Amino acid sequence: MFRQHKILCENKETVIYLFLYDQQIDLETMKIIFAQISSQKLEARIIDYFKQCNIKYQGNHVRLVYRETIIRDLYLSHYHQSHTDATNVIHLF
Repeated sequence: MFRQHKILCENKETVIYLFLYDQQIDLETMKIIFAQISSQKLEARIIDYFKQCNIKYQGNHVRLVYRETIIRDLYLSHYHQSHTDATNVIHLF
């Protein structure tokens, strides 16, 4: 579902952008499709993506992007934290 991600700090908030694969679907149709998917199903897909790519994201704000346009802006229902012993973690607080 997602081809890549980017984590940014915007207005002192950590936001992850998840970029969707380009399909043969126009932008408006893609917006309609993702508006009808429940937040719980999207959250499950996002968490699966985090696990598959070993992403240690400690925020809860997610933006889904299709062809340079944000089509869904959501917050994960629980504060997703991955505990790690890594020494190269940057905290933006």
